[in-house]
Amino acid sequence: MLMSAGGLSIVDQAAVSAGNFGTGVILARSVDQPTFAVFVLATTLPFIVLQLQYGLLMNPMTVNGAALHDADFGRLVKANAWLQSAFTVVAGVVLVGVVVVSEPLRPVLLPLLVLSTLWQVQEFCRRVLYARAEIRAALLNNVLNYDVQVVLMLIAVVLGLLTLELALWLAAVTSLAASILGFWQVRRHFEVAHIDVQTAARESFHIGKWTGATAAIVAVGQQATPLLLAALAGLPSAAVLGVLNQLLGPTNLLGRPLQNYFTPVAIRALSLERTQGLNRVLRHAVLVTLPAYAAYTLVLAIVPGLFLSVVYGTRYIDHADELRLFSIVQLIGFGVPALTVELATRRMQKQVFWGHTLFAVLEYSIGALLTVRFGLIGLIWGLGLALVAQIALYASAVIRARVADRRANLEAVVVSTSP
Repeated sequence: MLMSAGGLSIVDQAAVSAGNFGTGVILARSVDQPTFAVFVLATTLPFIVLQLQYGLLMNPMTVNGAALHDADFGRLVKANAWLQSAFTVVAGVVLVGVVVVSEPLRPVLLPLLVLSTLWQVQEFCRRVLYARAEIRAALLNNVLNYDVQVVLMLIAVVLGLLTLELALWLAAVTSLAASILGFWQVRRHFEVAHIDVQTAARESFHIGKWTGATAAIVAVGQQATPLLLAALAGLPSAAVLGVLNQLLGPTNLLGRPLQNYFTPVAIRALSLERTQGLNRVLRHAVLVTLPAYAAYTLVLAIVPGLFLSVVYGTRYIDHADELRLFSIVQLIGFGVPALTVELATRRMQKQVFWGHTLFAVLEYSIGALLTVRFGLIGLIWGLGLALVAQIALYASAVIRARVADRRANLEAVVVSTSP
């Protein structure tokens, strides 16, 4: 079951990756560079919202609910739905405020607000499915959203109708369809009668105070990177970064099963089998995710110009060196989600927070200086240095936790064998 579900989680994330990749490529080839740069900046905002949603609500729900029986999990889900509603309203108000003061984004305010709201709804339903290891249902939901979206955009291209605004509306339409399907898929979890929103909020805050703070730091340090680059190196650089992120998108999503599937499985394994069960899940997680992740980044690093020319024509071919370096940095970065599985399983959210804080500090200091001096390639060097420091911090935290476990086990053996 673990093997089949783990492999299916890769297929699930591949469906998401294919959809995002297809959408980005269609727009990059169909609109001019300034318009594509606006698309990159516009979609950065709902991605930041999703990051905050995960940290404040979805991660605590997964950690608190992974080992619960269906009835108790249903109460948790229903209570979190109320918390999600409040979050969506606040996020919408903030997004409107940000877009209003950003002149390039004002024309797409309405479709961007609708899209951000529907992404949150679908994300809530997906996380419920992931928490119960219902990967097939999540796969169907993701195909309806991300892959049907690509088909609709291709039709718009053939008809000569595709614009940035229409692209956002088409993404919103498929997100609405996926949200409706998602509610139907998780409907049984809403059948419980009694819920306690205040208790759910307290339990979420116990973990969410750290995961939420981590999400805020990630939003500033990673999700907002296009905004930082545009401010320091100009709008065209943001468009190039968008292209590089698209080509590296499959690697981001090949690592997602570590978060979506293997973290809940690791939590249950640690609860039932202690460290031995955790080790088994971690070994399997790496075997399932790392080979494809490493293969893709290495091929991209070896022939970056080929990928750029085949996918985008000659428009971005001059940025092969940036893509090569970014691919190597991305391969090194696999250590972050891999180590985060164990940290999250052990409820070491505080350490996760400090790791992302270190990354953001280095990005906005050394990374910013390198960006001003060397442009996009300087930013990539800064991101690489920040990732190495973050991995070192996480590895030291995991080693300390394992040493403490071993010491506790030895003490327990001595106590049990003493007369």
